[in-house]
Amino acid sequence: IKNRRLYLVPVLILSAVLIYFYLGIFFDSGVNYYEHFLKEQPGSTENSVTIYKGSTSEGVATIKSTVMNQADRLVEVNVGDYSKEYVIESTLDCTEVRLFDSENNLILEGSVNIEEGTLTTSMGTSVNYMTYKPIEGDLYNKTNPDPILLIIIANGLADISRGDISKLMFAALLYFTLIIDFIFPDFFLRFKSLTFKGPVEMPKYYKKMQKISWIVVPIIIVGILLNALL
Repeated sequence: IKNRRLYLVPVLILSAVLIYFYLGIFFDSGVNYYEHFLKEQPGSTENSVTIYKGSTSEGVATIKSTVMNQADRLVEVNVGDYSKEYVIESTLDCTEVRLFDSENNLILEGSVNIEEGTLTTSMGTSVNYMTYKPIEGDLYNKTNPDPILLIIIANGLADISRGDISKLMFAALLYFTLIIDFIFPDFFLRFKSLTFKGPVEMPKYYKKMQKISWIVVPIIIVGILLNALL
Protein backbone atom coordinates (compact mmCIF):
# COMPACT_ATOMS: atom_id res chain seq x y z
CA ILE A 1 0.00 0.00 0.00
CA LYS A 2 2.86 2.38 0.84
CA ASN A 3 4.45 1.77 -2.58
CA ARG A 4 1.08 2.30 -4.25
CA ARG A 5 0.63 5.62 -2.45
CA LEU A 6 4.18 6.61 -3.43
CA TYR A 7 3.42 5.97 -7.10
CA LEU A 8 0.27 8.02 -6.72
CA VAL A 9 2.15 11.25 -5.92
CA PRO A 10 3.60 11.88 -9.42
CA VAL A 11 0.30 10.78 -10.96
CA LEU A 12 -1.60 13.36 -8.91
CA ILE A 13 0.92 16.07 -9.79
CA LEU A 14 0.65 15.27 -13.50
CA SER A 15 -3.15 15.14 -13.23
CA ALA A 16 -3.22 18.55 -11.55
CA VAL A 17 -1.14 20.09 -14.36
CA LEU A 18 -3.31 18.52 -17.08
CA ILE A 19 -6.52 19.54 -15.29
CA TYR A 20 -5.25 23.13 -15.02
CA PHE A 21 -4.76 23.41 -18.79
CA TYR A 22 -7.95 21.46 -19.51
CA LEU A 23 -10.08 23.81 -17.40
CA GLY A 24 -8.56 26.77 -19.23
CA ILE A 25 -9.97 25.32 -22.45
CA PHE A 26 -13.19 24.14 -20.78
CA PHE A 27 -14.16 27.63 -19.63
CA ASP A 28 -13.35 29.38 -22.92
CA SER A 29 -16.09 31.89 -23.70
CA GLY A 30 -17.80 31.75 -27.07
CA VAL A 31 -20.92 30.75 -28.98
CA ASN A 32 -22.50 27.59 -30.35
CA TYR A 33 -22.58 27.87 -34.14
CA TYR A 34 -24.36 24.85 -35.62
CA GLU A 35 -22.87 22.55 -32.96
CA HIS A 36 -19.40 24.01 -33.46
CA PHE A 37 -17.76 26.17 -30.80
CA LEU A 38 -16.57 29.58 -31.92
CA LYS A 39 -14.25 31.09 -29.33
CA GLU A 40 -14.44 34.75 -28.42
CA GLN A 41 -11.06 36.14 -29.40
CA PRO A 42 -9.01 37.74 -26.59
CA GLY A 43 -9.32 41.51 -26.53
CA SER A 44 -11.88 41.45 -29.33
CA THR A 45 -14.46 43.39 -27.32
CA GLU A 46 -12.26 46.48 -27.40
CA ASN A 47 -13.36 49.33 -29.70
CA SER A 48 -16.91 47.92 -29.77
CA VAL A 49 -15.85 44.91 -31.87
CA THR A 50 -16.53 41.30 -30.86
CA ILE A 51 -14.99 38.44 -32.84
CA TYR A 52 -15.81 34.74 -32.60
CA LYS A 53 -13.67 32.20 -34.41
CA GLY A 54 -13.51 28.42 -34.68
CA SER A 55 -13.40 25.39 -36.96
CA THR A 56 -16.49 23.93 -38.64
CA SER A 57 -17.17 21.21 -41.20
CA GLU A 58 -17.20 23.95 -43.87
CA GLY A 59 -13.87 25.43 -42.81
CA VAL A 60 -12.78 28.11 -40.37
CA ALA A 61 -15.70 30.31 -39.32
CA THR A 62 -15.35 33.92 -38.15
CA ILE A 63 -18.20 36.11 -36.96
CA LYS A 64 -17.34 39.77 -36.41
CA SER A 65 -19.87 42.07 -34.75
CA THR A 66 -19.10 45.81 -34.85
CA VAL A 67 -21.17 48.46 -33.08
CA MET A 68 -21.64 51.24 -35.64
CA ASN A 69 -23.75 53.89 -33.89
CA GLN A 70 -25.62 53.54 -30.63
CA ALA A 71 -26.98 49.96 -30.73
CA ASP A 72 -26.77 49.20 -34.47
CA ARG A 73 -24.30 46.51 -35.55
CA LEU A 74 -22.45 45.42 -38.66
CA VAL A 75 -22.15 41.63 -38.69
CA GLU A 76 -19.57 39.96 -40.94
CA VAL A 77 -19.76 36.19 -41.38
CA ASN A 78 -16.89 34.28 -43.01
CA VAL A 79 -17.04 30.50 -43.31
CA GLY A 80 -14.41 28.85 -45.49
CA ASP A 81 -14.59 30.61 -48.87
CA TYR A 82 -18.01 32.13 -48.16
CA SER A 83 -18.61 35.59 -46.73
CA LYS A 84 -21.72 37.63 -45.98
CA GLU A 85 -22.49 40.97 -44.35
CA TYR A 86 -25.54 41.99 -42.36
CA VAL A 87 -26.76 45.04 -40.47
CA ILE A 88 -28.75 44.79 -37.25
CA GLU A 89 -30.77 47.85 -36.26
CA SER A 90 -31.81 47.94 -32.61
CA THR A 91 -33.52 50.29 -30.19
CA LEU A 92 -31.29 51.70 -27.46
CA ASP A 93 -32.43 49.04 -25.00
CA CYS A 94 -31.95 46.36 -27.70
CA THR A 95 -35.49 45.04 -27.22
CA GLU A 96 -36.56 45.69 -30.82
CA VAL A 97 -34.32 44.39 -33.62
CA ARG A 98 -34.30 44.29 -37.41
CA LEU A 99 -31.86 42.33 -39.58
CA PHE A 100 -30.90 43.45 -43.10
CA ASP A 101 -28.67 41.76 -45.66
CA SER A 102 -25.90 43.51 -47.64
CA GLU A 103 -28.47 44.69 -50.22
CA ASN A 104 -30.56 46.33 -47.49
CA ASN A 105 -33.35 43.74 -47.70
CA LEU A 106 -35.21 43.21 -44.43
CA ILE A 107 -34.67 39.56 -43.42
CA LEU A 108 -36.05 39.45 -39.91
CA GLU A 109 -37.83 41.73 -37.47
CA GLY A 110 -38.59 40.94 -33.86
CA SER A 111 -38.37 41.77 -30.18
CA VAL A 112 -36.18 40.50 -27.35
CA ASN A 113 -37.49 39.82 -23.84
CA ILE A 114 -34.45 39.65 -21.56
CA GLU A 115 -36.48 38.64 -18.47
CA GLU A 116 -38.03 35.64 -20.21
CA GLY A 117 -35.00 34.88 -22.36
CA THR A 118 -37.02 34.89 -25.57
CA LEU A 119 -36.82 36.36 -29.04
CA THR A 120 -40.16 36.82 -30.84
CA THR A 121 -40.32 37.51 -34.57
CA SER A 122 -42.86 39.80 -36.24
CA MET A 123 -44.58 36.63 -37.50
CA GLY A 124 -45.26 35.59 -33.90
CA THR A 125 -42.60 32.86 -33.65
CA SER A 126 -41.10 32.88 -30.14
CA VAL A 127 -37.89 31.04 -29.25
CA ASN A 128 -35.74 30.68 -26.16
CA TYR A 129 -32.45 32.19 -27.28
CA MET A 130 -30.40 30.15 -24.77
CA THR A 131 -31.58 26.79 -26.14
CA TYR A 132 -32.43 27.71 -29.73
CA LYS A 133 -31.47 25.14 -32.38
CA PRO A 134 -30.86 26.96 -35.69
CA ILE A 135 -32.45 25.85 -38.94
CA GLU A 136 -30.02 23.88 -41.13
CA GLY A 137 -30.92 22.86 -44.66
CA ASP A 138 -30.94 24.22 -48.20
CA LEU A 139 -32.18 27.65 -47.11
CA TYR A 140 -30.10 28.24 -43.98
CA ASN A 141 -26.83 26.56 -43.04
CA LYS A 142 -23.31 27.31 -41.84
CA THR A 143 -22.45 29.43 -44.89
CA ASN A 144 -25.84 31.18 -44.91
CA PRO A 145 -26.80 31.28 -41.22
CA ASP A 146 -30.26 31.30 -39.69
CA PRO A 147 -31.28 34.98 -39.12
CA ILE A 148 -32.47 34.25 -35.58
CA LEU A 149 -29.09 32.70 -34.76
CA LEU A 150 -27.31 35.76 -36.16
CA ILE A 151 -29.26 38.14 -33.93
CA ILE A 152 -28.64 35.92 -30.90
CA ILE A 153 -24.89 35.79 -31.52
CA ALA A 154 -24.38 39.43 -32.57
CA ASN A 155 -26.20 40.75 -29.51
CA GLY A 156 -24.35 38.43 -27.11
CA LEU A 157 -27.56 36.79 -25.93
CA ALA A 158 -26.27 33.24 -25.68
CA ASP A 159 -22.56 33.31 -24.86
CA ILE A 160 -21.50 29.97 -23.42
CA SER A 161 -18.49 28.11 -22.07
CA ARG A 162 -16.96 25.48 -24.32
CA GLY A 163 -17.52 22.61 -21.87
CA ASP A 164 -20.51 20.69 -20.54
CA ILE A 165 -20.49 21.12 -16.74
CA SER A 166 -22.59 18.00 -16.08
CA LYS A 167 -20.09 15.79 -17.91
CA LEU A 168 -17.23 17.49 -16.07
CA MET A 169 -18.86 16.73 -12.71
CA PHE A 170 -19.43 13.10 -13.69
CA ALA A 171 -15.78 12.74 -14.74
CA ALA A 172 -14.69 14.33 -11.44
CA LEU A 173 -16.83 11.84 -9.50
CA LEU A 174 -15.22 8.92 -11.33
CA TYR A 175 -11.77 10.42 -10.76
CA PHE A 176 -12.17 10.80 -6.99
CA THR A 177 -13.75 7.35 -6.76
CA LEU A 178 -10.72 5.92 -8.56
CA ILE A 179 -8.29 7.72 -6.25
CA ILE A 180 -10.08 6.44 -3.14
CA ASP A 181 -10.13 2.91 -4.53
CA PHE A 182 -6.42 3.12 -5.34
CA ILE A 183 -5.36 4.43 -1.91
CA PHE A 184 -7.78 2.28 0.09
CA PRO A 185 -8.34 -0.90 -1.97
CA ASP A 186 -10.80 -2.39 0.52
CA PHE A 187 -12.85 0.79 1.07
CA PHE A 188 -15.77 -0.02 -1.24
CA LEU A 189 -15.77 -3.67 -0.17
CA ARG A 190 -16.10 -2.54 3.44
CA PHE A 191 -18.73 0.01 2.47
CA LYS A 192 -20.76 -2.65 0.69
CA SER A 193 -20.67 -5.04 3.64
CA LEU A 194 -20.82 -2.20 6.23
CA THR A 195 -17.67 -3.58 7.86
CA PHE A 196 -15.53 -0.63 8.91
CA LYS A 197 -13.44 -2.28 11.64
CA GLY A 198 -11.17 -5.28 11.71
CA PRO A 199 -9.74 -7.26 8.79
CA VAL A 200 -11.77 -7.95 5.67
CA GLU A 201 -11.05 -10.67 3.12
CA MET A 202 -10.87 -9.54 -0.48
CA PRO A 203 -11.96 -12.24 -2.96
CA LYS A 204 -9.57 -12.99 -5.82
CA TYR A 205 -12.12 -11.99 -8.46
CA TYR A 206 -12.59 -8.65 -6.66
CA LYS A 207 -8.84 -7.94 -6.75
CA LYS A 208 -8.72 -8.91 -10.43
CA MET A 209 -11.63 -6.68 -11.40
CA GLN A 210 -10.20 -3.87 -9.28
CA LYS A 211 -6.89 -3.93 -11.16
CA ILE A 212 -8.75 -3.93 -14.46
CA SER A 213 -10.77 -0.92 -13.31
CA TRP A 214 -7.56 0.98 -12.54
CA ILE A 215 -6.75 0.72 -16.25
CA VAL A 216 -10.21 1.06 -17.79
CA VAL A 217 -11.65 3.89 -15.65
CA PRO A 218 -8.91 6.45 -16.51
CA ILE A 219 -9.59 5.79 -20.20
CA ILE A 220 -13.31 6.33 -19.61
CA ILE A 221 -12.58 9.57 -17.72
CA VAL A 222 -10.45 10.92 -20.58
CA GLY A 223 -13.20 10.00 -23.04
CA ILE A 224 -15.83 11.85 -20.99
CA LEU A 225 -13.62 14.93 -20.62
CA LEU A 226 -12.97 15.10 -24.36
CA ASN A 227 -16.66 14.56 -25.08
CA ALA A 228 -17.51 17.38 -22.66
CA LEU A 229 -15.83 19.91 -24.95
CA LEU A 230 -17.99 21.44 -27.67
